[in-house]
Amino acid sequence: MLSVVTLQFGALPYFEDSTAINAAYCARHGIAWRVCGAVELTDRHLVWSKVAIVAQALKTADQVLFLDADAVFVDHASPPADLLALLGRKALLFGLDAAGQANTGIVLARRSEATTRILSDWWKVPTHDNRHAFRWPLEQGALNRNIIGRHRDALALVPSSELTTIRHFAGSLLATKTRAISRERAKLCPSLPTQS
Repeated sequence: MLSVVTLQFGALPYFEDSTAINAAYCARHGIAWRVCGAVELTDRHLVWSKVAIVAQALKTADQVLFLDADAVFVDHASPPADLLALLGRKALLFGLDAAGQANTGIVLARRSEATTRILSDWWKVPTHDNRHAFRWPLEQGALNRNIIGRHRDALALVPSSELTTIRHFAGSLLATKTRAISRERAKLCPSLPTQS
């Protein structure tokens, strides 16, 4: 069973649209969908909550797809099996950006001992390398600098361009990202009312 989760904290103008798009995709394919708030953290930035959220969700799901709040399903006809095929037998999947760095805005995880070990190692990074606790790129930097090298054989690292079912608006200016996600909602979910 696949579960899709996202993390939202604070108030960003695209939350409502990205939630509507992703909820519609999940409803169409009979997938569990959940919006999670940040975990209470004092030793690291709230963005680190995504690691804990994935670990927690894997207690009840066979696979978990984590999406940043600025990542949306853009191909609602594409079945979840297409994404799962990219994971193969690996523990976790990350998309690679143009520079070849793993981006943590889309994380696909399979319940396994290897996944539990990798997530645990990832979570522990700020305890021995505190530059990742509050300094960008936070958990993404920790993954690229401390985790990928140690766990490479258990990871599926695919060019982000191969994740065609999902579009992650990473790095876009807030206004640009908000307009783009709103346009996706109008195209993919025309029957749903949009923000006024």
